[in-house]
Amino acid sequence: MRDTASILADIDEAAEKYGDQVEKVFFLLASAISADTDTLCAAARRCRDRFPRLRAISSYAHPLDILGKSDEALARLVDAGMTRLYVGVESGSDAVLRSMQKGGTPAQVERACLRVLRAGFTLSCQVILGLGGRRFTTEHARDTARILSRISPHYVGFLGLMITPRTALAAEVEAGSFELLESDQYLEELETILDGIRPERPIVVRTNHPSNYIDLRGTLPRDREAMLDTIRCVRAGTVPVNEEFLRNL
Repeated sequence: MRDTASILADIDEAAEKYGDQVEKVFFLLASAISADTDTLCAAARRCRDRFPRLRAISSYAHPLDILGKSDEALARLVDAGMTRLYVGVESGSDAVLRSMQKGGTPAQVERACLRVLRAGFTLSCQVILGLGGRRFTTEHARDTARILSRISPHYVGFLGLMITPRTALAAEVEAGSFELLESDQYLEELETILDGIRPERPIVVRTNHPSNYIDLRGTLPRDREAMLDTIRCVRAGTVPVNEEFLRNL
């Protein structure tokens, strides 16, 4: 991890070049929340000072890194100006998370997300359709709807599983021990999840990542039926899916 002084110097340099243009800042690390709290607070405050049009400071956050922060530390980050965290829920199924060796259980993911919300962050969660393959597709969809209901993040984004060459999962696919879903099965998972979420607050839903077969936009619960109707039309063949060659990471 770089020292605080060099990070602040980089912010000052960026401000000299782009200060009046910057409206959003994203702290780039796989889980920037894992950085020292004092360093993150100093960086957030410097961004607030140097970018007069700044509206948001965001970062990725692994659930276990969130749980490693105290409630006081999370509140300090919000007070310093951090506004949104992106947390990969990925699946509400314990079996799926264990099979993917994601680190953390659904209970830990839920606890981390609820602490983020209590601290005052805007929370955006990501879910990966097809992550359980054919073996776990039913519980992946059912348990993911359940955990999203309990968390009720402000935003949820859906991605379709994509296989990266020369990875352990790619080897499992090649060996036949992990069976990928067909496009209709991806859509069935999405339909089950959206139909099953019962949020405590409105949730903005997006499937606009290019790994998806369709692009949905709406807010739960208000737009539930409209989104479900779109999925059903696609599954019935009256609305086309994105071609396989157009899906990418």
